[in-house]
Amino acid sequence: MSWKIDARDILRDRQFEGEGTLKLSQLQRLESVETIQDCQVAYRVVLAKKNQVSLLLQGHLDCEFQICCDRCLDSFQKKLNLDFEVLLQPEAERSVNQIETVWSSEILDIQFYSNHQIELLELLEDQILLELEMKNVCSETCQGVCVQCGQNLNSYHCQCSSSSGQDSPFAKLKK
Repeated sequence: MSWKIDARDILRDRQFEGEGTLKLSQLQRLESVETIQDCQVAYRVVLAKKNQVSLLLQGHLDCEFQICCDRCLDSFQKKLNLDFEVLLQPEAERSVNQIETVWSSEILDIQFYSNHQIELLELLEDQILLELEMKNVCSETCQGVCVQCGQNLNSYHCQCSSSSGQDSPFAKLKK
């Protein structure tokens, strides 16, 4: 499946619909993520306003992958079920004076395309990255790893944690 759309087709036909299967390995910034289930993508691109060159990309993405917990370093499954909207404008319209005010508070993303080509892979990668949290944690109660011996504190109880508090410069704060 081609992940490029010719904007001239949309401007002529007033809309374009598509769907496909996306492998996260196709996305440069997500190539290290281990895919459990390939992403299912459905989208449509419509003319945003009559006699304009602005396009509105609306879509839905479902996928499941393995990701590393930032606290305990164990892998865990992450599932994305994501709806998105992106306003697309030609690169020639990039001038701040020519960009129209976005009419809906739900459309927060404005992207630009050039040479009449819309690169869906880049847009989908951005949407996935925006949906991921800054700190990926396997659970809210994750205890992480022991700073002294490196044991996963979710699985093991080490003796370091009980003795390390006395030598800590923050031990006085416990009183």
